Amino acid sequence: MLSKIRFSSLLIFMCFGTLLIAQPWAARHGLNGAQYQAAFSDLGSKGFYPTVISGYVLNNQAAYAAIWEKKNIPASEFRHGLSGAQYQAVFSNLTQQGFRPAFINGFAVNGQDYYNAIFEKTGGPEYIARHGISAADYQKVFDEAKGFRPKIISAFTVNGQARFAGVWIKDNSVAWVARHNLNPQQYQTEFNKWTQQGYKVACISGYTVNGQEMYAAVWEKQNGPLWAARHGIQGKFYQYEFDNFYYQGYRPRFINAYNVGNQDKFAGVWDNGNISGADMQKIDQAIQGYMSTNNVPGISIAFCKAGRLVFAKSYGQAVKATGEPASPNHLFRIASVSKPLTALAIMKLVEQGKVKLTDKVFGANGILNTYTIPNTNPQVANITVSHLLHHSSGFSNTQGDPAFIKYELSHSQLIQWVINNEIISNTPGTVNSYNNFGYIVLGRIIEKKSGQTYEQFVRSNITSPAGANNMRIGANSEAGKANNEVTYHPSSQGSAPYNLRLDRMDGNGGWIASAIDLARVLVRYDGNGSKPDLLQASSINALRVGDASTNNYGLGYVIVNGGGKMHNGAMPGTNALMHDTGDGGGWSMVLNTRAEVDNFAWTLQGTLGDLYKTINWPSYDLF
Repeated sequence: MLSKIRFSSLLIFMCFGTLLIAQPWAARHGLNGAQYQAAFSDLGSKGFYPTVISGYVLNNQAAYAAIWEKKNIPASEFRHGLSGAQYQAVFSNLTQQGFRPAFINGFAVNGQDYYNAIFEKTGGPEYIARHGISAADYQKVFDEAKGFRPKIISAFTVNGQARFAGVWIKDNSVAWVARHNLNPQQYQTEFNKWTQQGYKVACISGYTVNGQEMYAAVWEKQNGPLWAARHGIQGKFYQYEFDNFYYQGYRPRFINAYNVGNQDKFAGVWDNGNISGADMQKIDQAIQGYMSTNNVPGISIAFCKAGRLVFAKSYGQAVKATGEPASPNHLFRIASVSKPLTALAIMKLVEQGKVKLTDKVFGANGILNTYTIPNTNPQVANITVSHLLHHSSGFSNTQGDPAFIKYELSHSQLIQWVINNEIISNTPGTVNSYNNFGYIVLGRIIEKKSGQTYEQFVRSNITSPAGANNMRIGANSEAGKANNEVTYHPSSQGSAPYNLRLDRMDGNGGWIASAIDLARVLVRYDGNGSKPDLLQASSINALRVGDASTNNYGLGYVIVNGGGKMHNGAMPGTNALMHDTGDGGGWSMVLNTRAEVDNFAWTLQGTLGDLYKTINWPSYDLF
């Protein structure tokens, strides 16, 4: 049991165990009793106290989910995991000392009921408190306690029977509605009915009756900020839902964890005072409309302003087969958005004095001098590093795109095959022709000059310094996908997304990342200064300069008016985009299919650009 504690004033950087921005709240789930006690003590020492404590069963033992807030409070007592008898003893003792119940939650483990509670030493209206009562007795309280409204209710199941606990206060100042024994469909109907009339969910509790998932809830009519509620979230997916709300600017107001059979589930309520309902609706309608038109299972987007991450949201499913929801931290293949990473790595080698953009690539004096240049293809010897970056090497795809053919060949074998078979007809540096092969070659230059694998060098010098620690080269097969990576789905007219060799197309299209990862890279290599840049100004400026062959493609980036740069990506199972506006802002997006109508995502690019300019974005930084 927990003892009384007073709190000091201090903010921490915490949300579900992840270091984020300073928040006046914290949340945890999946804690056993000892872990909950440790979190309570740690957070309490830093000025936070629990406002919601929910018990449930996880791995055959009691588990806890809770929300802590930082604010001034009266003298308070907190308890968790009390048996019915213990709770009654505590209740009697504390109420005799002038405390009154402010929160109660009931749950059961192995047929035994337990209670979590918060008591406050403060005045207030007359109240009624009950615990462990049957559905009939619960209804009786409502029938007989005229003038009392439910402040908190909790429904749970003991040995297959519904039990209830609650606190009612004498108060007619707030219009309210309470319902119980609602199955999920009935609850959704009631939810829609009352929210349309201006009511908000004050508390919700999930439980089971005869194996059927049921809900009890209280709605109150009140004005306030944008809010959202969810119910029936599978425990294994709850973190995804929580993260998605967090990156939209929501904070948790209420959480309830419960069990349906052996499955742990969650219901919750979140408030958002950071973005308007109209702006949220505009974003949602734009993205959901795009998904419908293009048959997109899942999408993640992120927006930055002045170097700050101001919004990220995911829609749809990361994995259709399991119903796993997409979240802002899910990893997606980014296809040709990999090219900017390769260009940034080359510029890092330039700064280290290991490579010059004018260096020849092939031939006796070239960086990759082990390849044989046939007499029929002498122009190969004139290709420079700059030519590869600008897509002006002279190579084309007359024999097929080397990134998507000859899968039996290794990197070195493929390079030699292209040199032998792809005859250069244009003088290097004179004609721009988009070419994946050049970036496969650039990957080998990075390996030769760094002494590391391509992936190791990019991760240690480009992505990880930007904070994008989860970015990596993706797997070829679904079975080999990374932790937290989505599943890729073919479009109706597209080829199979797992008939690819991402390991070989590393430098041109092999990376996986979240939309937030791409945003991290965006703001650390933009030359704006809102976040410290990780390349020198001269290097970043060079990224936005074309060569004699083109004025709209720089070093690994498409050049954007206003000093910005961007790149899109498209291949079976994937669309991606990273756009730097040139003013410290921008956006990114990733899909787990290739859009059916908008194959290269240019329509989506325009949609995100319109949102960027018209939404009143929050002033905080979610990085």
